[in-house]
Amino acid sequence: MVTTTADYDPKVNESVIPGTLRAAVEKAASQHTAVWIVFAPELGPAAIVTLKRALKLPDNITLDGSCADVTLQSRSNVGLIDIYGTKNVIVERLRFRKTDYRPSAEEGDTKSAIRLNGAFDRIEIIHNDLAACGDGCIDITTSPHASLPSLARVSVEFNRISDHDKTMLFGNFTCNDVGLKPCDQTYIDTHINTPPVFFLTLHGNLFLRSAQRHPRVFGYAMAHVVNNVMALAPLRRADGTYSDLSGVFVADDARALVEANLFAPQWRERMAPRGFQAVWTTTTPGAEAMPGDGEGFIRVRRNVVTARSIVAESHPERVADPSYETHMVILPFELMAPEQVVACIAARAGPAGGRDWDRSLCN
Repeated sequence: MVTTTADYDPKVNESVIPGTLRAAVEKAASQHTAVWIVFAPELGPAAIVTLKRALKLPDNITLDGSCADVTLQSRSNVGLIDIYGTKNVIVERLRFRKTDYRPSAEEGDTKSAIRLNGAFDRIEIIHNDLAACGDGCIDITTSPHASLPSLARVSVEFNRISDHDKTMLFGNFTCNDVGLKPCDQTYIDTHINTPPVFFLTLHGNLFLRSAQRHPRVFGYAMAHVVNNVMALAPLRRADGTYSDLSGVFVADDARALVEANLFAPQWRERMAPRGFQAVWTTTTPGAEAMPGDGEGFIRVRRNVVTARSIVAESHPERVADPSYETHMVILPFELMAPEQVVACIAARAGPAGGRDWDRSLCN
């Protein structure tokens, strides 16, 4: 149990502070034991843990904010949660913030709120609240030239993600980087039958005033994007310009099944003159030019979109159904009024979501 909001930085030889979140994580890592970390209710409402350095989570760990209202925060150049090559990790019912977030900040100067990298597997990020996240709110990748895992599965479900520009990466850098082949048509044709090794279930999340990458899917990856509400909006930068606005972008031989989502962007034509690109790849008619990226494969069904929203398929026969889908309850957004869809997902998403929610909202 975490009993204090203090933190320390072991990299600069600061002493361990008992009762801190970092002490609990480091103890679990050093003892190679499964652990369930909770936060003491006595920390009070709106407890804030300001991290001096990202927490690197070991195998077999759950961070559970159910007992207290806890925010993990840091400056933009400090990550919050790193999940590097570990397995069996749950992160739930926490809030994540960067104290100095700027939409126009260069990516190299900022760190993501939750970062997954390498040979991770069986990761669940559920019922959290992420906003003003730094680089990305949740970035899930392998590094260029790194070996690929045999299987990497992650679920991102029932989170509230808001007020952020480049929201989410999902994939692996198999082309279009230093020392790698370009993601041209030759590359796409050569690797078209390479099966995915990264699998993402993006389910039941509320995206509110976020701008792009919902997610950006690339490489040997398969994303199932289902029952999300995407109330997106471009962010105004300090110089008065606006960030780009787009939904799900699929590239470089990646696959995506996008079904039963609500796309409800807040935009004006001067912000997205081609129309709102809700689901798209590089070959989608009218798509924004993406230098260095190649085609991805998309299958869509039962999505609800507003006028002038672009939802495009690309070789849908190459996108298989997830093995679990026959056991999954998928809400029929296309049969529900848009305001009912928003109320249903808003009641279930975030740290307090799903506890005492009115189930009639989703019927």
